[in-house]
Amino acid sequence: MFLSYEFCPLIWRGAFTVLMFLPLSLQTLGPLPKQDISAGSGFYNLTRQLGGSIVIGLLTTLLDKREAFHPAILSANLSPYNPETNERLNMLQGALQA
Repeated sequence: MFLSYEFCPLIWRGAFTVLMFLPLSLQTLGPLPKQDISAGSGFYNLTRQLGGSIVIGLLTTLLDKREAFHPAILSANLSPYNPETNERLNMLQGALQA
């Protein structure tokens, strides 16, 4: 089928990107005089791209740090000698057998 589950999110992203950036562009470039629109457009696109790159870098760093943090917490607290772990495993075992 043409509209597969991989293709639909791309359509949504494209549609909502237009709905998000079109009003921003109009508000940014609307008040400028005609002779300054090309310079304003270039500056707007530069700041939009630079801001997006910085945010992507920050989010990637945060994700990487948290990806290392959570397994460390889990491995420190989950052991066969921990009574809370054994209690939870017994509870899950009983629920799955029911």
